[in-house]
Amino acid sequence: MFKSGTDYLWNSNDDEEETDAFIDDSLAPLERIRTYYYRADARVHHRLYAIKDLVDVAQQVGFEETSKTLLPMLQDIKCDTDPAIRQALVDQIPTLCDFLKEAGGSEGYLFVWELMLPIVSFFTTDTNQQVRHSAMDCLVSLAGKLHHEDLQPHLLPLIKSLSKDMTDEEHRVEAAELMNFLAPIVGPELCLNNFIPLVTTLTTDPMFRVRKAVASNLGNICRTIGSEQTTNLVLPLFIKLSQDEIWGVRKACAESLVHISENISPEERQNKLVQVFEKLISDPSRWVKSTAFQALGPFIATFRNLTVPEILLKFFNSMVMETKDSKLGDSDNVTFCAFNFPAVLQTIGREKWNLISDTYHLLVKDVQWKVRRSLSFSLHVIADILGSELTEKILLSIFELFLRDLPEVKVGVLTHLSKFLEVLSTDTRERYINVLEEVINNDDNNWRFHKLIAEQMGSLSKLYSPTVVSEKIVPIVFRLLADPVSAVRKSLLPELGGIIRSLDESPEQQKKFQERLVSFGRSPTYQPRLLFSHLCAEVLYQIDIQSFSDVFLPVLLNLKTDVVPNVRFTVANTLRVLLQHDKLKHHVEIIQALQLLQQDKDRDVITSAKGNGDLPFEVVPDKNSGSSSLSSDQTPNISKSNDINQTDQTNKTLETLETPIATSSKEPTSNSENIDEPLHTGQFATEETETQVPNEQANSNLEITPMNTQETPTQETPTQETPTHETHNHETPTQETHNHETCLLYTSDAADDLLCVDL
Repeated sequence: MFKSGTDYLWNSNDDEEETDAFIDDSLAPLERIRTYYYRADARVHHRLYAIKDLVDVAQQVGFEETSKTLLPMLQDIKCDTDPAIRQALVDQIPTLCDFLKEAGGSEGYLFVWELMLPIVSFFTTDTNQQVRHSAMDCLVSLAGKLHHEDLQPHLLPLIKSLSKDMTDEEHRVEAAELMNFLAPIVGPELCLNNFIPLVTTLTTDPMFRVRKAVASNLGNICRTIGSEQTTNLVLPLFIKLSQDEIWGVRKACAESLVHISENISPEERQNKLVQVFEKLISDPSRWVKSTAFQALGPFIATFRNLTVPEILLKFFNSMVMETKDSKLGDSDNVTFCAFNFPAVLQTIGREKWNLISDTYHLLVKDVQWKVRRSLSFSLHVIADILGSELTEKILLSIFELFLRDLPEVKVGVLTHLSKFLEVLSTDTRERYINVLEEVINNDDNNWRFHKLIAEQMGSLSKLYSPTVVSEKIVPIVFRLLADPVSAVRKSLLPELGGIIRSLDESPEQQKKFQERLVSFGRSPTYQPRLLFSHLCAEVLYQIDIQSFSDVFLPVLLNLKTDVVPNVRFTVANTLRVLLQHDKLKHHVEIIQALQLLQQDKDRDVITSAKGNGDLPFEVVPDKNSGSSSLSSDQTPNISKSNDINQTDQTNKTLETLETPIATSSKEPTSNSENIDEPLHTGQFATEETETQVPNEQANSNLEITPMNTQETPTQETPTQETPTHETHNHETPTQETHNHETCLLYTSDAADDLLCVDL
C-alpha cells in the first residue's frame, strides 16, 4: 500500500532501505503518470502507483485527452520489465475498453481492436505464466466486445498463430483452451471452419500436455457446433484420445466424457461411447479408473428417454459392492455413488428401482457419515420418484433411521421435511406430525434444528386439515415464537401468513390464531410488543388486506406511543413498509402515526420514522389544525412497483429483532430468555420497568398535535415502566440488569455468533 504526504514509500522488498521519494497527491492524473512512471529512478512501486487506476484517469481527463495522451503511453507500459506492471495493465484493459466504447462511440471502438487487442495478444506469449493467464481471460472478455464481423480478421489469426507455434508447447496449450472459451462467442460457423481443423491437428501433437489440453477443452465446442457435427467430427477425435498412451490424456477424456455424451446422437452414445467408458473404467491406471467412476452417474443421466445399458448399472452398483468386499472399491467412489443416486434413479425410473435398491440400502448403512448425509438431503427426491406407496413401504424406516442419526445426517431430512411429508398419504402424514414436537423437545440445545422447522411451518400447514393445524402446529408455532434465539423467531415470521391462510376453511380457528398473534401487541412486557411490530410487516403481503386492516393495524397503531423506544423504533419501520402497499399509501392514521414518531424524543425513533429517503414525502405537523400534512404533495404517491422492494424493506425492520418473547405478565426469572437482546446505550431494562402498557382506549383517542423537541410522545408520564434504550449496532457488547445482577452479552445478526449466558 502506498502512502502519501510526509509518509515514506517502502519498496516491496522488506530487506531494502526506504527511499526518500514522496508521493505528491496534488498532481494531475496524467502528470502523475509522467512523474512517477517515466522518472529515471522510478522503482516498481513508483510505476505501480502511477498506472494503478488507468480507468479513473481516463474518466477524469475525458476521451479526447485519453486517446491523444494516455493510450500512447500503453505501448511503453506493455514492455515494462517487471511482470507486476504488465499484470496491472492487462487486468485494467477490459474496463478501459468499456470506457472507450461508451465515451468515444465508433472512434473509441476502433481503439479497442486497433490498439487494445494487439496489446492483449502480445501478453498471451509473455514469459510470465500469470500474465499469460490474465491475458487469456482478457482476450475472451474483449472478444465479447467486438462486432461479430470483426472476429475473423482481428481475433482468429491470433488463435491460429498460437496453435501453430512450435517454439513453446505452452502456446499450443493456450490455443486449445482459448478455442473452447471462445466457441460460444464466435458461433457455429466460425467454430466449424476455423477451430475444428486446428483441434484436429492438436490431437496429434507430439507433446502430451497439448493433447491433454485438447481432451479437457471440448465441451463448449461440442455445444456450439451441435449434435450432428459433434458426432461426425469430434467423436472420432475423442475416441482416439481416449486410447492415448499417456494416462493423463486418458484421464482428461474421462473428465470430458459427459460433455461428449450430451452432444452426440443417441445411437452413437449407445454404440460407441459406452464402449469407450468400459475401457476407461477398466484402465490400468488407478487415476483414470477413479475419474471414470466419478463420471458414471452423470454419464448415466445423459441417457434420457433411453434404456440405460445394464452394464452401466452394473458398474454403478459395483461402486459400493466392491468396497464392501474390499476388492477394487474406493471410499471416494461411494460418496459419488450416494451423491449421484437420485439422478440415476430419475433416469431409469421407479420401474427399475429393484436394479439399484440393494445399492441404496448399503449406502444407507455406510459407516461414512458423509455418505449418509448426502442420502438424507436427497431422501425427499427419492420419495418423489418412487411415489407414496413405495415411499411408505421402503423409505419410512430410512427416514426414522436418519432422524436418530448424527446431527450432521439428521439435518438433511429436517431441511426438506415438508417435501418428504408431502409425498405420504394423508393418514400416514398425520402420524408423523409428531416429528415436529419431538425435534423441538429432544433437540432443545440445537437452535439450528428449530430454525429449520420454523422455516417450513407455512408449507407444513398446507399439508394438514385446519383441525390438525390448530391442534398440532399452532402450539409449536407459539413455542418457536418464544424461542430464545432470535434467528429462530426471524425465520418463523415469514411463515405466519401461510399458517393463517391454511385456516381459511375454519374461520373460528383462524380468528383464534390471529387473536393470539394480536395479543403480542397488547402484552405488558415489551418483548412481545416488539415482535408484534415485526410480525405485521411480514403478514402484510400474505393475507387479505382487509383482514390485516381490521385485525392487526389497530393494535400496531396503538404502539406508536409505546413507552419503550425500541418498540416505537420498529413500529416506525413497519409503518413505512405499510405505506408502500398500494391500498395503504393514503391511510390517514398511518401517516399521522409517522408524523408523531418523527417528533419523538428518541433520535433513533425519529431517524426510523423519516427513513433513508425511501418515502416520497416528509410528514410535518400542520400548525393550524394540529393534523398531519405532507411536505410535497397533499397525498403520498407510492406506486405499486415499490411492492417488489417489500422483502428488502422487511429485512431492515428485522435488524432489531434480537429479543426473546415472554407472553406472561411477569418478567422471566432466567436470563436465558434474554440471551440476544440488544439495548440502546444509556438506560438498562430492569425487572420493575415491564409492568404497564399505555391504555389502548386512551391511545386510540390520543389527539395528535405538533410537538417540540422537549415534549414527550405521550400525554402521560409512566411511573412503572422506564423506556428501554437499545443499541442498533448488533456487534457491540450490551449490558442488562436483572434482579440486581449484571451480565455481559454479545449479540450479532449472524445466528452462529449467538452466545447463551446463564446468570
